[in-house]
Amino acid sequence: IPVFITFEVQKLSQTITFPNIPDALVGDIPIFVPATSDAGLPITYTISDETIAYFSGPNLYFANAGTVTITANQAGNATYLPASASQEITVTKRTQSITFSLVDTAELSLGTITMNAIAGPSGLPVSYTSSNPAVATVSGNILTLVGVGNVNITASQAGNHMYFAATDVIETLVVQDTAVTIPTPVFDFDPSQTGRFTLQNVSGVDYVESYTHNGYTISKNPSVGSTLRPFLDAQGVRFQD
Repeated sequence: IPVFITFEVQKLSQTITFPNIPDALVGDIPIFVPATSDAGLPITYTISDETIAYFSGPNLYFANAGTVTITANQAGNATYLPASASQEITVTKRTQSITFSLVDTAELSLGTITMNAIAGPSGLPVSYTSSNPAVATVSGNILTLVGVGNVNITASQAGNHMYFAATDVIETLVVQDTAVTIPTPVFDFDPSQTGRFTLQNVSGVDYVESYTHNGYTISKNPSVGSTLRPFLDAQGVRFQD
């Protein structure tokens, strides 16, 4: 009498060894991911969001900030069952900082100031804003002085997919009236007229017909038509209507 024996041949299990992948910064150097199966079968990978991290061959690239799950897969074969192992990693943006300085004071007549703030290490462009457009306005990196007063200039960098926004840097500028230099008259002693002085032609100053001070007389320059009244102050001899 024949005897039939029925039995089931089961596949063997396999285990994947998937070393820990450290968290990374956007743009970090790609890393080799060495997952292996104890069955010696090839490994494939899947990523939950390939806009954040992706594989090119066995190397893992970090493209944007976020958190992803990476899974090492082995599909199995006639002998081995499928297997997988997963882990989560976080990719973070990089930090940057702004280097920016301005002079403390400037005269209105200066007109414009070129600003050269730097965002490092990103090299991204820096933008500027003025707290008081009545004193200074901004166009690109050119600061135009338009009035007297105080103004805060803020340098900003908003960041991008790779870098966090930088902390703003604020510089205070005091815009002053243009200093006016009052010329000091120069006197030549005329030995032919004892005690008499004649004013030389000094730009910006008109002269008096005559003026006596400490026993000396200042006479009017004939080439100047108007007569002004002299007075003395810390600047020396000055003249006004």
